[in-house]
Amino acid sequence: MNTRLHHLIEQHLTGKLTPSGEKELQKLLSESSENRDIFCTQGLIDGRLRWEMKNSLSGLPTVEMHQRQPAIKKWMAVAALLILVLIAGSIIRTQFGTSEPQAGNKTAHSIPANLPVRTVARLTSEKEANWLFGGSQQTLSSGFWFKPGEWRITHGAATITLDSGAKITAVAPACVELINSNHARLIDGTVSVDVPEPAIGFTLDTPAGRIVDLSTRFGVSVEKDQHEEVHVLEGEVIVHYGDDHQQSQLIGDKSSIQLNTSDSSSKLSPAPFRPESYPREIEFAPTAQSAGQDFGFVHWSFDAVDETNSFAAQGTLKGADSCLAQVVTPQENQSRNTTKGAFGDALHLNGDGTWLKTNFPGIAGAKARTIAFWVRIPPSARNSQAYSIIGWGYSDPHHSPQKWEIGWNTARFPVRGTGVKGAVRTDFGSGHTIGSTDLRDGRWHHVVSVFTGGEHADAATHIRHYVDGRFEGVSAYRQQAIDTETDTEKSIPAVIGKYLHPGDQLFKTFHGSIDELYVFNTALTPSQILRLKQTNTPPAQEELLPTPET
Repeated sequence: MNTRLHHLIEQHLTGKLTPSGEKELQKLLSESSENRDIFCTQGLIDGRLRWEMKNSLSGLPTVEMHQRQPAIKKWMAVAALLILVLIAGSIIRTQFGTSEPQAGNKTAHSIPANLPVRTVARLTSEKEANWLFGGSQQTLSSGFWFKPGEWRITHGAATITLDSGAKITAVAPACVELINSNHARLIDGTVSVDVPEPAIGFTLDTPAGRIVDLSTRFGVSVEKDQHEEVHVLEGEVIVHYGDDHQQSQLIGDKSSIQLNTSDSSSKLSPAPFRPESYPREIEFAPTAQSAGQDFGFVHWSFDAVDETNSFAAQGTLKGADSCLAQVVTPQENQSRNTTKGAFGDALHLNGDGTWLKTNFPGIAGAKARTIAFWVRIPPSARNSQAYSIIGWGYSDPHHSPQKWEIGWNTARFPVRGTGVKGAVRTDFGSGHTIGSTDLRDGRWHHVVSVFTGGEHADAATHIRHYVDGRFEGVSAYRQQAIDTETDTEKSIPAVIGKYLHPGDQLFKTFHGSIDELYVFNTALTPSQILRLKQTNTPPAQEELLPTPET
């Protein structure tokens, strides 16, 4: 192993890595999949760690700031180590993905400098908010997508939701720097932060420290050239402080601390608990513009099949109730097409040539969309049975196809080794975006593909995947502008369980079970995605955000 890499990883996991060392480590991780594998192995990042961390920390006593108990140091260090490992995994998934591009492979690669910067957050609600850009005051509407960088609110209040699901509510005046989908920095002002379970490990930097969340709600205030305060309104956080953040303290529920900076170091001391000083999340209030947009969805529950061998459709999009999904099979005695699902019954396809046709045209052009579903893929599923969970659009293989199709990645095309095998794959024409979680384990997974929409929409910047409520990293992508064609002679209405290309010999039909399939004509927020997973309840039309150009 590279001795320097080993040293940097060790320093990172123990909270002793300097800012320059962090940059060096991130550079090494971005350069090599082997380095990232070493990092993951050394940090023990996997789904079991999340579960063990959550359950092992739940019984820890709250640290009161007036107590000084040496026995606490050991478990506090363990907690800090576990959450740092979790953050490390999040960094890898969100910044680097899990696949290293092969030589000459233009499909899986880091985003070139000439591509638009990927947005990392969204303005989900605001109240009379004004923002300072380039020396001039501006207003932003709910639904606006934020790119990484500093954002200063000069009047009013606003709630920003990061792609991970973490929410930052700021009251003017305040300045927040968005770093990535689960990391931000408070430069000055007062904010409150709400972090759902899928975003555990959210990190908020301040001039004097670093706050790492353990699924909680907390408030932070930064006064320039004075001091900072951290108030845990619910749950627990870890605060790193001191020289290069080498010291750490677990702050428990309904506790607060003050950080004071002296030269390049910071010191921690008790502070009175003042929860009323921190804002609540701003509720989204539909405007006349957003109320005029025709938002909605079509939904196939697959709970029952009728006498025509069709599954009913429901929804709020115009004509949704007429979009029956009819079973098509080449066999007279086809296998049973239903099974027990995540909610009620579900569709089951054996990959034997059976699929479903609908008259739903799909979402056209570069309009925003969200496709959400439960899927269970057996480990025995063959590459030829990867497509598709759903697809629609223009699909002539002899021309540049403008389709929209979701299946699982076979890691075989356009070249071998493309992305994580078994991960969700959203295809649009010859472009694609691939997730980072192998779904072929025979278990139910909730999968969501979100396209943010916009005139200059592209694979590298406008597709998000969520698996079981968690924001997915990108293991590979292929760049292509998105313009789904639904109104040509060769455009195909939505099909379920079949590859769109007619006469294709590479893919047959899908093998697996599908349940509660939704298609929305807008981009859902992370909290709406999580609620859909937990309760199978779609957001009401008035809760859907407008989709401005991105």
